[in-house]
Amino acid sequence: ELLEEKSSLRNLKDVLKTEREAALLAVQIDGMMLQELPDPFRDDEDIVYHSVLQNHAALRHASKRLQADDIFSKIAGVRCLLDEIANAGKEQTIPSAGLMVARD
Repeated sequence: ELLEEKSSLRNLKDVLKTEREAALLAVQIDGMMLQELPDPFRDDEDIVYHSVLQNHAALRHASKRLQADDIFSKIAGVRCLLDEIANAGKEQTIPSAGLMVARD
């Protein structure tokens, strides 16, 4: 019976590891996926880091603890600034009208 319990715990550990890895991959692709994750993942520093690195706005979906953390606030601020710099001066085409307009 003890062996069965150990085996079950090992299986649970493997499942949780797989779920965490899947969550990490999801937020690396789309940081806003953080809002869809269970609370323990929203308090996972590594998952939140990658989420905010991908999309600064994802910080609002992190746990209150990590939202209040200066490091995560700074990461979100830098990501936001980098996005603004990357988008500065770009032009956008409106296909239906054939017009070029500057992006805000």
